Amino acid sequence: MVLIILAFTVFKIKKPQIHLERVTVQDFEAQVILNLPPSVSLNVTLALAVSVHNPNKAAFRYGNTSAFIFYRGVQVGAMPIPAGRLAAGGTATIASSLTLFAGVLLGDIRVYRDFIAGSLPITATARVSGRVDVFHIFKHHADASTVCNATITPLNGSGLIRSLDCTYDVKL
Repeated sequence: MVLIILAFTVFKIKKPQIHLERVTVQDFEAQVILNLPPSVSLNVTLALAVSVHNPNKAAFRYGNTSAFIFYRGVQVGAMPIPAGRLAAGGTATIASSLTLFAGVLLGDIRVYRDFIAGSLPITATARVSGRVDVFHIFKHHADASTVCNATITPLNGSGLIRSLDCTYDVKL
């Protein structure tokens, strides 16, 4: 009886929280070649850090997954997120580098317009799936995801992130 009361109060399953800690441009090389037809050379490496917090009184285990980068709906990069375990009430920060697929970007005519306009819109997505385990009796699956829309300023080779807007969702 005591275990059942604890399971529905203190050990009630809570949603894990996922948060994009930072997105920084590690390396940015851009060059406009004014031939006929004009072309753009582009190499971008982003450093991403995502934190996952487990508010539960039990451990949260999650499997291998990936974060993905999109330019106008087309995948242009991926970053592996290794499997792990979060202690009860713990937070883990997952950091990695991601190189954008420049060939995919350069094959899209819109990237030239955005480059000249000084504004490259990208979207970063990540999903972490796992299981919360209370006393090895109560187990519950949880999915935490985030979608971040950002704008990179490509001119002058700066690669600054001009805007960042993220939404988070958790499903139990």
